[in-house]
Amino acid sequence: MKKKKFFKNFLWILTGLMLSGCQKETMELSWETGKETEYQETEMSKRQTEETVLVHVCGAVESPGVYELPASSRIIDAVNAAGGCLKDAAPDEINLAGRLQDGDQIRIMTKAQAESQSYPEAKEEVLDLNRADKAQLMELPGIGETKAEAILAYREEIGRFQTIEELKNVSGIKESIFEKIKDKIMVR
Repeated sequence: MKKKKFFKNFLWILTGLMLSGCQKETMELSWETGKETEYQETEMSKRQTEETVLVHVCGAVESPGVYELPASSRIIDAVNAAGGCLKDAAPDEINLAGRLQDGDQIRIMTKAQAESQSYPEAKEEVLDLNRADKAQLMELPGIGETKAEAILAYREEIGRFQTIEELKNVSGIKESIFEKIKDKIMVR
């Protein structure tokens, strides 16, 4: 009799596992009642399965360094993980609500650095190299589909552009093209 009950319970467990698949809810077989009950994953097991990103926070922050954060984090979360901004920081120079991506470098400038940066005049529409999509990049003089894709690939592989001059590191972007577009681009 005990063997039959054990075999029956074993089949229930096996069936429950096969039916639950990759769902967040899990089936549990009660040994006493032989009935299935559902339960939610614990908060700890959710955290263990949540993906994380590594980001480098530097510049005018209390504790510059590399931090591991949940994949859903924002730039403000990375800055807070680094102890927050220093007194002379200029956090308004970066979009603190931006989403983090693995490998991002978050540089918080000082007020002096922010003031010394030259931005093109506001009359012209200026394109942020770190936010532009393929279509927007292709609107720049001398940037076709291939060069736009190279810029996006560089940004994906290396991370955010820190200066507009860094664009010259992208394959196919020569000094002559850079000179044509340097007043039409910026980085934040």
